[in-house]
Amino acid sequence: MELENRVEQLLHFVGLQDRGNDLVAYYSGGMKRRLNLAAALVHEPELILLDEPTSGVDPESHEDILQLVRSLRDEGKSILYTMHYMEEGPRSVR
Repeated sequence: MELENRVEQLLHFVGLQDRGNDLVAYYSGGMKRRLNLAAALVHEPELILLDEPTSGVDPESHEDILQLVRSLRDEGKSILYTMHYMEEGPRSVR
């Protein structure tokens, strides 16, 4: 039951709480990226590796994902973030 609660908490964190029972095949690209982030956090890792987490998403989802990364940073999480677009660098998550 603890895992179930954690999944619900993470779906809420990434803004997918109303879509938890939907098939992922029907998710947009941004929703899939946010779900990937939630899956990476299920077991509360000490280090979070993000490989281009905003690649291929619309501008709104792009900002949503960066805000989630900022939230994780503010919680004191260690994050290794790779990107091809330098505008997503340190200034975008400050």
